Amino acid sequence: MRVPMPHFPCGFEIPDDWLVESGMDAFTPASSSYRSTANAVIVPLDEIEPPYRAKTCPNDWLGFDRTRMIRVMSWIATESEIEAIPLIQLPELNERLASTPFRYRRYSYGTTDGFHRFYASVVARFENVPATITTVSELMDLAEKLEL
Repeated sequence: MRVPMPHFPCGFEIPDDWLVESGMDAFTPASSSYRSTANAVIVPLDEIEPPYRAKTCPNDWLGFDRTRMIRVMSWIATESEIEAIPLIQLPELNERLASTPFRYRRYSYGTTDGFHRFYASVVARFENVPATITTVSELMDLAEKLEL
């Protein structure tokens, strides 16, 4: 099945047998995101930069690990509670970038993990994902504490 990306001029494919095995072939979303813990923040998918896989990370199908993707899609199809996706809030653009291509930053968040959860959410036709958000300044503080 070909799946279009939200607000992005491309799509990706998931093998039909994965959809059948996970139960996603008959899934209809009843909410705007998958079920997660109460402390998760709901973030629109179109505000998250789509995570990518490097060719050095071989998997079963175009960057996806079959077992992991089917497991996550099964959790979504059965409305199980799934861990939130950890995000980094991208910094606001400053005036020095006004004359560069970076002035058109499209996304507010980047992922640090959750590749399969992100794409399974797109397959499920969710508008949002549950997330935990870390800011760049929080990361800088942590790096300072760890003396990195």
